[in-house]
Amino acid sequence: MERRGRIDVDMSGKLQEMALPGMKAQYRALFEEMTLANKAHTVMLYEQGVHDRETAAKILEAIESVHEELTPDDLSIDNGEDLYMNVEHQMIARIGSDAGKMHTGRSRNDLFSCLQRMIARRELLKVMYSLLELEDELIVFAKKNADVVMTGYTHLQPAQPTTVGHYITSLLEMLQRDFGRLEHAYASADLNALGGAAFAGTGFPIDRKRTAELLGFAEVLENTWDSVASKDYFLEGEAAFAILQGTLSRAASDLYTWCTDEFGFWEFGGQVSGQSSIMPQKKNPTVLENVRAQAAGAFAEMTRGVITVKNTPLSFILDGHGMGDDFIAAADSALASLEYMKEAFKYSVIHEERALRMAERNFCTVTALADYLVGKFGIAFREAHHITGGMTGDAKEAGLDVTGMDAALLNKWALNILGHELDISDEEVHSALLPLQNVLSKKCIGGPAPERVAEMIEHIEGRAAEERAHADALSGRLASAYAALDEAAAKIMS
Repeated sequence: MERRGRIDVDMSGKLQEMALPGMKAQYRALFEEMTLANKAHTVMLYEQGVHDRETAAKILEAIESVHEELTPDDLSIDNGEDLYMNVEHQMIARIGSDAGKMHTGRSRNDLFSCLQRMIARRELLKVMYSLLELEDELIVFAKKNADVVMTGYTHLQPAQPTTVGHYITSLLEMLQRDFGRLEHAYASADLNALGGAAFAGTGFPIDRKRTAELLGFAEVLENTWDSVASKDYFLEGEAAFAILQGTLSRAASDLYTWCTDEFGFWEFGGQVSGQSSIMPQKKNPTVLENVRAQAAGAFAEMTRGVITVKNTPLSFILDGHGMGDDFIAAADSALASLEYMKEAFKYSVIHEERALRMAERNFCTVTALADYLVGKFGIAFREAHHITGGMTGDAKEAGLDVTGMDAALLNKWALNILGHELDISDEEVHSALLPLQNVLSKKCIGGPAPERVAEMIEHIEGRAAEERAHADALSGRLASAYAALDEAAAKIMS
């Protein structure tokens, strides 16, 4: 038995058995980041004069050796109760007691807090880049279908005519706000916790700004207690993932409806569809079901995170130790949804004639007729609403579609509502009820008129370029920092 601080007995066999899977999960989640953090801390200790070159070089060589050779199968509860203690054990086996000097001025508290923030950055960047790829796919799709007329729905009932391009740009606007939330979550995580030690800092002359620089953090998380206690950046990231998943799931529900035979103007290729084991006619849009299923996981991880921290004290505590794994799971779920959605749009087909024919006949243009009456005759919109509503009811009762509405029917209701008829022709009524005419007239900012959709696509493309530039800058800062860290470590070892 090896003494564990003040503890002079072995951990129970059952707890040892239960601890090993968690240790292997830590290896998968943060072994690379732990290597980087150990190197950065050692370089800083040398630069601050805490260790001489010989000691620092030995430690750095041992860090590299363990990084190259340690596998999950080498982990053992006999070598320590977590991944860090196993790493330190392996280093001691290589260079003796000098390995323990790596931990000078540091605690596992601030180390793991630092690693969790590095995990958050890593996973957020993955999702940001995947979201950018979906935006690129949707921008191309919006351009291709900018003027394809379709029915817009409210309460899942035909509402007003619009275009596929208008719908897709609305989705893109939401996704770009989702990207902004990911950026903000990244900024909250991008703070160096190293130097917090257990929570009260250290008396050794460490340089927290230097380790921040070597690990690519934007700046130091100033308060040492906050450095080890805070987990809000995890919650913020998980909330960003969940809201993104909500956006994708809602869009998937729209498309799921529109590809049914009853709507039938949107179709997904066999590349992203499933089949029935008994019904040969089926082509199921399973890609969309996968999007919605993944969203449930994102909401669960966010809820789990909030509940985890709710009653924990403001300090480092093992309740939150698994939040890194949960964060990775939430990110993986978001990545899966984004991939499913990219594939869905890649293999989407719009049946333009059917979409137009539906809009021509399903009464979605009646609001435009009411607007026309207001504009031409100066009557109140509520009066126009009653007139066209009465016309719609009569047409439907007679088994007619919108093409059965004419001047005679309009004047029946004008006489009823206004007390007099209106000077209007069948041609005017029919023209006002044309879907394309409706769309072309909606030239307000953000409307479905083709020129407005083109403007929105241009704005969205500009923002997407800015988003990519920011993501590249964040990624580049990490790459540059890690390269500088390797160079500093190599210089000491040489």
